[in-house]
Amino acid sequence: MKRTIHDFSWMTQESQEVFWRYQKDMSEQAKEEAIFMRKLLGLETVVGLQILDVGCGVGYHAAVFTDLGADVTGIDVSDYCLNLAKERCKGTSAIFHRMKAKDSLWDGAFDAAIAIRHTLGFMPYEELIEHLSKIALALKPGAKLLLSVPFSLEKGRKHYPVHSWSEENGVFTLVDKYLDEENRKWECCVILDTNKDEVVEFHEQQRLYSTAETVEALHLSGFASVEI
Repeated sequence: MKRTIHDFSWMTQESQEVFWRYQKDMSEQAKEEAIFMRKLLGLETVVGLQILDVGCGVGYHAAVFTDLGADVTGIDVSDYCLNLAKERCKGTSAIFHRMKAKDSLWDGAFDAAIAIRHTLGFMPYEELIEHLSKIALALKPGAKLLLSVPFSLEKGRKHYPVHSWSEENGVFTLVDKYLDEENRKWECCVILDTNKDEVVEFHEQQRLYSTAETVEALHLSGFASVEI
């Protein structure tokens, strides 16, 4: 029986390809989210504004804001995602860089920054402070960062642990998720396909930060005012 293991560290192209293979197209969702984001950022229009898209992924939001008249700079650690983002935004003013925010050198260059469904848990706390500090430095005085995270410690405590089996048409799936004493989320999904004589495993480990920890990190990084 063939066994394949995917480790979601986000630093390997294999894990990036597998993740996006199972994602639905979010083009229409991104348009709706952009309307909400403009309201949260207090922007009546984005025409002519410089927007930094941190962890831009495959460029859904970059494409929408560029269409609305903004000049978008997207950064991500994934070559795979950036290639898709560049293709999505071909012929527009959007530009993309493969980098971590902590390695950026911008100083007061952007009118706003967005970091949507931003996974903080792959960074230790010290790196998170450095990451957010560089975003703060990249913003013009008074500019805002809109940060949304897919998981918080509070959400994890509410929904984990998970231990479940399911079966459909000869495909057995085991999902195992739990938090350890150091607030790290461990996730394993095992798919046993009896039709193909194949086992595929997906592994992920990341720390879950509480809302209070995230707010503290933002304050320590130079964001004077934080609204939840």
